[in-house]
Amino acid sequence: QTLYPKAKPIFTRDRQLRIAARLADASMTGLSRTLRLAGQIPATGPDWADRTASVFASCYLAVRAFRKRDTMHEPLLHDLQQFIGINIKKESVLSSGEKVSDTWAIVGQIEEQLEERLSMRSTWLLGAKTGRFGRLLDYSFGSDGFPPGFEPGSISQGTLAFYPSAYPLRALVAGDWATVPKKVEKMPGFEDFEIFALCWSAALAAQPWLSSFPAVWSDVIPIQSGSRFVALGQNQKSLSLDVPELTGWKMVALSGGRPLSIFGEWNGIGFRPLSVVAEGRFVTL
Repeated sequence: QTLYPKAKPIFTRDRQLRIAARLADASMTGLSRTLRLAGQIPATGPDWADRTASVFASCYLAVRAFRKRDTMHEPLLHDLQQFIGINIKKESVLSSGEKVSDTWAIVGQIEEQLEERLSMRSTWLLGAKTGRFGRLLDYSFGSDGFPPGFEPGSISQGTLAFYPSAYPLRALVAGDWATVPKKVEKMPGFEDFEIFALCWSAALAAQPWLSSFPAVWSDVIPIQSGSRFVALGQNQKSLSLDVPELTGWKMVALSGGRPLSIFGEWNGIGFRPLSVVAEGRFVTL
């Protein structure tokens, strides 16, 4: 429209909302919400085009895949249904989902407002023996608040039941859990950015609607580089950190120029830190 002022936009915000409403009427609530939330991406942000294009690409892929759902293998079909909004019941997950027993470190937790009256809490767990990540999701409607959950930095023993997926992450607590009288003092993870990139590529190839990829960076130093903060690795390569300025300086202070471990979520564009371990001390960001 800058080059052609008289040109009419092909995909307006009003049309986007109308399509989202039609999807909701068709019981495709997940796809509808994804499309509505795309309109909340700040247009002034430097990554607006990449983020918006990524959302539309995921929606387009879901529509094409849904037409060929009869040919898809079951785990990936569940991922497609989850993205669209066809949810599997918790009872089914608890009875037939993959069960993984381990000692779990609660390495991160974040609360996000999805819509005006809907909020979501993500709690990330990391298995000591299996190295598996598990993601617990809780929702709050209106002023209900979230149910009691795990405390970040704590350690528990128990079993998780994983939702069926081509790259299983979301899980439910299954059976009894026992709290371990210890705190998280270390988080093993990636030390090489290239290995991380390969792991992310493999995960996305298996599950193309993967929205969050959990990862721990070991022995990295957070520093300010220009107007942003980055994690500097041992080979002097850096990873851009998606953090507010105050959080960035908090990480720099905790590091004091020494290596630390960082846990966070990678969304394909940026890495959002949720916690760090500095000299055996667990800190939530």
